Amino acid sequence: MATPFLDELHEDQRHHRMVRALVNSSRHYGRKCAMTIRRTTLIVFCFLLLPRFPAFATSIVAIVGEKSITIAADSIVIGNSIETGERVRVSECKIRCVDRGCFAASGRYGNNTIGYDLWQLAETELRSSGSPNEMAERFKTVIGPLIPRLVAVSKEETPRTYAEWLKGSPVLAYLFAGFDGTGEPLVVSEQVMIDTEGRVLPIRESVRQGRMGTIGAVALGRNLQIADFINRNPTWTVSATMQPTDFAERMIRLGIRASEDAGRRDVGEPIAVVTLYANGFTLESKGVCEGN
Repeated sequence: MATPFLDELHEDQRHHRMVRALVNSSRHYGRKCAMTIRRTTLIVFCFLLLPRFPAFATSIVAIVGEKSITIAADSIVIGNSIETGERVRVSECKIRCVDRGCFAASGRYGNNTIGYDLWQLAETELRSSGSPNEMAERFKTVIGPLIPRLVAVSKEETPRTYAEWLKGSPVLAYLFAGFDGTGEPLVVSEQVMIDTEGRVLPIRESVRQGRMGTIGAVALGRNLQIADFINRNPTWTVSATMQPTDFAERMIRLGIRASEDAGRRDVGEPIAVVTLYANGFTLESKGVCEGN
């Protein structure tokens, strides 16, 4: 199924080549979050901003090593102003961590109409503790019943986004990162999609386990450039092993450059980077994830 270093690379016939967990993304409907560190717990403070009904695009990469997991994310959110309806571009923190676990996601983050808030649901699971497998399994039972309602309301409120889902873009993709019962790094990523008739498909799951002598990568978002880079540079594992923070940040910059070159500007700086260890985590680069 998976190669020793990277979740299976394949070409999505409807869109583009992706890492297995790569997905197109939309943005949270109107929240910006700041993270501060208190001992090993990440406290996330959220306040309402203008965007809603966000557009696709994000870039998130997780590097799974022997003893740690490094997660990097861009910070750009594209959406419509609640007050004026105009298109706006703001920054948002996209990584949530509590103690020894982290969560990151791309796709539809929230919807006011049905009271859906992905970050709030995820933080509840993080605070309940457990291995990534356990958190992801609990999360599926929570998110599963909400997805049909989210799809139905999005069909009416954001028909363009709904049309992209019908063509194969994921409604939501997310990952839980942490450590298993033996203390080994583990990333569980899951993807929610609908079929061409709008029916919700079973949630797809992929597992990346950190093991001695290997390095792995999981990505969420438009990451064609990342997949191409890895294909063309088989020695990427050396850089990722020696300097995982720098490597993860460099991968996000590939997505940013591609977005700018295409004139989309829907992936952008600042970049947040978190390294997760068995005894807690470190915010390597704050992006917009620590104060303002």
